[in-house]
Amino acid sequence: TELARTDQHAVVVVALPFAYQDGVDKYNGIMRFLRETGADWELRIVRDTFDVDRFRASVTGRVVGVICGTAGCFDGGLHDGHLLAECLSTCRRRRIPLVGLDWPLDGFRRKQIRRSSFFNIDSEKVGLLAAEALLKAGRYASYGFGGMCPDCAWSRDRGASFARGLRKAGRPAARFFDGDAMSDGAALGEWLKSLPKPAGVFAANDCVADVVLKTCAH
Repeated sequence: TELARTDQHAVVVVALPFAYQDGVDKYNGIMRFLRETGADWELRIVRDTFDVDRFRASVTGRVVGVICGTAGCFDGGLHDGHLLAECLSTCRRRRIPLVGLDWPLDGFRRKQIRRSSFFNIDSEKVGLLAAEALLKAGRYASYGFGGMCPDCAWSRDRGASFARGLRKAGRPAARFFDGDAMSDGAALGEWLKSLPKPAGVFAANDCVADVVLKTCAH
């Protein structure tokens, strides 16, 4: 908001995964903000391919800010700490404020995220809501959690709160798939078959849900 008031014509880099609905929704929110405030921003869009070299090339000239969504749909991936660290370092060196949307901040030091703001999904709440939904749907012989991959912090948080919600309700303990659901279809299939039926399964996000549904159908 301060930027909208103090610099009527500003170049703002917007890096979002437009191939996914959440990226489009974030972009629409930015455009709504511009309409409501009358700010004259020139948006420099980074789409589809997101790597260190392209990011550095985009943060040149009269750039006064960066809005960067999750890197999960870009080259390097959401879990590439090197890629995210380089983005933060580039902005810090050039004294450009960065707004990160759905960034995994595990492992970053306070110095690295200085002059940056982050808005992340409440993964703990997501897991509790998933447990609540399955509890309302009926009684299952087992409950499973299909995570993104073992080193994904937000996925672990969702699984932990999901298990806590089931435990609080006195239901069977959640069974976790410990592999990479996105790349190990055979192991995912064996895990799904091992669940006592009927089984209620919570997938970490829509990408994992798609793989789980296709695996079940297969």
